[in-house]
Amino acid sequence: MMMEVFVNRFPETAEKETRCVILPEGNPLPAGSYYMAESFCNDKKCDCRRAFINVVYDNKIVATIGFGWEDLAFYRKWAHGDKDIAVHMKGPILELTGIHTKYSEKVLLLFKEFMMHDKVFLERLKKHYKMFKEAL
Repeated sequence: MMMEVFVNRFPETAEKETRCVILPEGNPLPAGSYYMAESFCNDKKCDCRRAFINVVYDNKIVATIGFGWEDLAFYRKWAHGDKDIAVHMKGPILELTGIHTKYSEKVLLLFKEFMMHDKVFLERLKKHYKMFKEAL
């Protein structure tokens, strides 16, 4: 499975629809803009219903969040009953194969506190996944 950034296939959409959290001074993370850059699996046969979110701050990836939006039963079935794999498919989690920095844990908390309550973002992620898969 290879993850490919959404912007590669849909640059105009990504430019308009990539979410950004702007933090002021006085937070556990440095003040500034945190962009949620989406990547999806580019295997035509795979329907994992997941995204890797590379969180970009100051032009550097500070965390890779794995996010599967289906329920655990979906991922258990997808993983042919392997509960360990299923748990790592559902998200948000710090992606095991992703980029980790000293900010990763705090970025994951930011994602859980803000992005997981952003219905527009969550629906848009599913829409982007569908667009991406249909373009393969």
